[in-house]
Amino acid sequence: MVFEDVKAFIDENIFHTASWDKVDEPKKRKAVKNAESVLYMLFKNYNSTTKPLPVEAVAYQTIWILSKDANVMKAEMGVSSMSIEGMSQSFSKTDRSVAPEVKLLLKKRVGSYSVNVTDTNRGMYT
Repeated sequence: MVFEDVKAFIDENIFHTASWDKVDEPKKRKAVKNAESVLYMLFKNYNSTTKPLPVEAVAYQTIWILSKDANVMKAEMGVSSMSIEGMSQSFSKTDRSVAPEVKLLLKKRVGSYSVNVTDTNRGMYT
């Protein structure tokens, strides 16, 4: 993935980019590489040579990675709840490793088929 393409997509198309804007370029490059490697691990039907990931998917995943706070990272490591001085916080078991936009962009398609009624045992009723 070309870093400049991801950077241009983020700068031109994504509104909430505070997490991206506040880090220096080496960290941006690292975040892009991390986002890309995570997506290639999770979405096996994409690969870097024959079917590369869409730039927008890597861009959204990059922002997602940079936006994680400490609590989200703890939840990803298995923490189910935390309590500090009487305040408690519970985490659901939902997998939040992939940005919601990426899930929409790369979701697996489910095929369907249809059978003509005359080709079934109900054919006599048509």
